[in-house]
Amino acid sequence: MELVLLHLAEVDLQNGFDRYEGYRDGLGEIFLEFVEIGLNQIKSFPKSAPVYTKSYRRLLIGRFPYGIFYSIYPTRIEVYRFLWRLDSLIFIFLTLVVLNASRQRGLCCERVTYFFKLDRVLVSQR
Repeated sequence: MELVLLHLAEVDLQNGFDRYEGYRDGLGEIFLEFVEIGLNQIKSFPKSAPVYTKSYRRLLIGRFPYGIFYSIYPTRIEVYRFLWRLDSLIFIFLTLVVLNASRQRGLCCERVTYFFKLDRVLVSQR
Protein backbone atom coordinates (compact mmCIF):
# COMPACT_ATOMS: atom_id res chain seq x y z
CA MET A 1 0.00 0.00 0.00
CA GLU A 2 1.32 3.45 -0.94
CA LEU A 3 2.04 6.00 1.80
CA VAL A 4 1.44 9.62 0.70
CA LEU A 5 2.54 12.69 2.69
CA LEU A 6 0.36 15.69 1.93
CA HIS A 7 1.77 19.22 1.81
CA LEU A 8 0.77 20.22 5.37
CA ALA A 9 2.40 17.05 6.69
CA GLU A 10 5.66 17.97 4.96
CA VAL A 11 5.47 21.49 6.42
CA ASP A 12 4.81 20.09 9.91
CA LEU A 13 7.71 17.67 9.55
CA GLN A 14 10.11 20.46 8.55
CA ASN A 15 8.90 22.64 11.44
CA GLY A 16 9.42 19.78 13.90
CA PHE A 17 12.89 19.11 12.55
CA ASP A 18 13.81 22.81 12.81
CA ARG A 19 12.40 23.02 16.36
CA TYR A 20 14.54 20.12 17.63
CA GLU A 21 17.67 21.15 15.73
CA GLY A 22 17.30 24.53 17.43
CA TYR A 23 17.39 22.82 20.81
CA ARG A 24 20.47 20.71 20.09
CA ASP A 25 22.42 19.71 16.99
CA GLY A 26 21.45 16.23 15.88
CA LEU A 27 18.15 16.14 17.80
CA GLY A 28 16.24 16.92 14.61
CA GLU A 29 17.79 13.84 13.00
CA ILE A 30 16.70 11.71 15.94
CA PHE A 31 13.20 13.16 15.57
CA LEU A 32 13.16 12.14 11.89
CA GLU A 33 14.32 8.62 12.80
CA PHE A 34 11.36 8.22 15.18
CA VAL A 35 9.01 9.62 12.54
CA GLU A 36 10.35 7.05 10.07
CA ILE A 37 9.72 4.27 12.59
CA GLY A 38 6.14 5.53 12.96
CA LEU A 39 5.60 5.74 9.20
CA ASN A 40 6.94 2.20 8.76
CA GLN A 41 4.53 0.99 11.43
CA ILE A 42 1.63 2.73 9.66
CA LYS A 43 2.64 1.21 6.33
CA SER A 44 3.00 -2.30 7.79
CA PHE A 45 -0.01 -2.17 10.13
CA PRO A 46 -2.32 0.66 8.99
CA LYS A 47 -5.08 -0.09 11.51
CA SER A 48 -2.77 -0.35 14.53
CA ALA A 49 -3.33 3.26 15.61
CA PRO A 50 -6.65 4.16 17.22
CA VAL A 51 -9.31 6.16 15.41
CA TYR A 52 -8.99 9.80 16.51
CA THR A 53 -11.93 11.46 14.73
CA LYS A 54 -14.23 9.92 12.13
CA SER A 55 -11.82 8.86 9.37
CA TYR A 56 -8.55 10.03 10.95
CA ARG A 57 -6.21 7.87 12.97
CA ARG A 58 -3.39 9.13 15.19
CA LEU A 59 -0.16 7.31 15.88
CA LEU A 60 1.93 8.83 18.66
CA ILE A 61 5.63 9.17 17.92
CA GLY A 62 7.88 7.64 20.56
CA ARG A 63 10.05 9.98 22.69
CA PHE A 64 8.59 13.11 21.04
CA PRO A 65 5.25 14.80 21.75
CA TYR A 66 3.96 14.46 18.20
CA GLY A 67 1.20 12.46 16.56
CA ILE A 68 0.89 11.35 12.94
CA PHE A 69 -2.63 11.95 11.60
CA TYR A 70 -3.60 9.78 8.66
CA SER A 71 -6.46 8.14 6.79
CA ILE A 72 -6.62 4.73 5.16
CA TYR A 73 -7.99 4.29 1.64
CA PRO A 74 -8.20 1.09 -0.45
CA THR A 75 -5.04 1.83 -2.45
CA ARG A 76 -3.13 4.31 -0.29
CA ILE A 77 -2.57 5.82 3.13
CA GLU A 78 -2.61 9.63 3.29
CA VAL A 79 -0.67 11.36 6.06
CA TYR A 80 -2.34 14.70 6.74
CA ARG A 81 -0.41 16.23 9.61
CA PHE A 82 2.38 15.77 12.15
CA LEU A 83 0.97 17.65 15.12
CA TRP A 84 2.41 18.41 18.50
CA ARG A 85 0.11 16.78 21.07
CA LEU A 86 -1.04 20.08 22.55
CA ASP A 87 -2.03 21.23 19.04
CA SER A 88 -4.12 18.07 18.79
CA LEU A 89 -6.01 18.93 21.96
CA ILE A 90 -6.51 22.52 20.81
CA PHE A 91 -7.73 21.17 17.47
CA ILE A 92 -10.49 19.13 19.16
CA PHE A 93 -11.37 21.72 21.81
CA LEU A 94 -11.78 24.57 19.34
CA THR A 95 -13.77 22.42 16.96
CA LEU A 96 -16.19 21.60 19.77
CA VAL A 97 -16.35 25.26 20.88
CA VAL A 98 -17.10 26.45 17.36
CA LEU A 99 -19.76 23.80 16.79
CA ASN A 100 -21.42 24.63 20.11
CA ALA A 101 -21.28 28.40 19.50
CA SER A 102 -22.65 28.09 16.00
CA ARG A 103 -25.55 25.97 17.24
CA GLN A 104 -26.44 28.32 20.09
CA ARG A 105 -25.76 31.81 18.76
CA GLY A 106 -24.79 31.43 15.15
CA LEU A 107 -21.51 33.34 15.71
CA CYS A 108 -18.25 33.10 17.58
CA CYS A 109 -15.19 35.20 18.32
CA GLU A 110 -12.53 35.84 15.65
CA ARG A 111 -9.83 33.84 17.42
CA VAL A 112 -11.93 30.67 17.54
CA THR A 113 -13.00 31.20 13.92
CA TYR A 114 -9.32 31.38 12.91
CA PHE A 115 -8.56 28.00 14.52
CA PHE A 116 -11.69 26.49 13.00
CA LYS A 117 -10.39 27.51 9.57
CA LEU A 118 -7.21 25.56 10.36
CA ASP A 119 -9.42 22.57 11.13
CA ARG A 120 -11.19 22.94 7.80
CA VAL A 121 -7.84 22.95 5.98
CA LEU A 122 -7.11 19.53 7.49
CA VAL A 123 -10.55 18.18 6.62
CA SER A 124 -10.60 19.64 3.09
CA GLN A 125 -7.50 17.64 2.10
CA ARG A 126 -9.44 14.35 2.22
